[in-house]
Amino acid sequence: MSVAAVFATVLVPSAILLALGWHLIAPRRPDLTTAGRLTFGWFLVSGLIHIVLEGYYVLHYRTIAGESFLLAQVHKEYALSDSRYLTSDVFVLPMEAITAAFDGPLCFVAAYSIWHDLPHHHLSQAVVSVAQIYGCILYFATTMLDGSPHSDPHPYYYYFYFGFFNLIWIVIPGTLLVQSCRKIIKGMAALQREQTKRLN
Repeated sequence: MSVAAVFATVLVPSAILLALGWHLIAPRRPDLTTAGRLTFGWFLVSGLIHIVLEGYYVLHYRTIAGESFLLAQVHKEYALSDSRYLTSDVFVLPMEAITAAFDGPLCFVAAYSIWHDLPHHHLSQAVVSVAQIYGCILYFATTMLDGSPHSDPHPYYYYFYFGFFNLIWIVIPGTLLVQSCRKIIKGMAALQREQTKRLN
């Protein structure tokens, strides 16, 4: 399978889901900004990737190296940048299991809360963002502290596959975490002011 086909396996469904989310949320939540619509789409795409792609790895980690199924090919291509994905690594497997079972569904909870404009939107957004950031930092640290022995030193694989594709799950969740913290602090400050008024 070509590299282009492997990329298309992830990027095409992600782009379709992002566009679909963008168009579905617009009439439902006309008050949402562009950033709000993109956030809704991010959680749809992120949830899909966590559950389907990472969930596939968790279910097939023992046999993935010999499989020809599309999702197995995606993991084999990515393993060029991190061989731990073909060796049943003691860190990668539980990390991916937690990501698929926890982060993925929580992404859909965050998307649902945006869709319905629920009060817990920023709580769920903050929790899943912390989980994504934490997972990525541990993922990087567990190999980089040892000199990245599992990573191909070729710049394409190391900086693009290993670096860029994972930094996405630090930069975007980091931005969303800051946004949620500000909203939660603002809400709590307003509540405190209201409580102070009632006491006086």
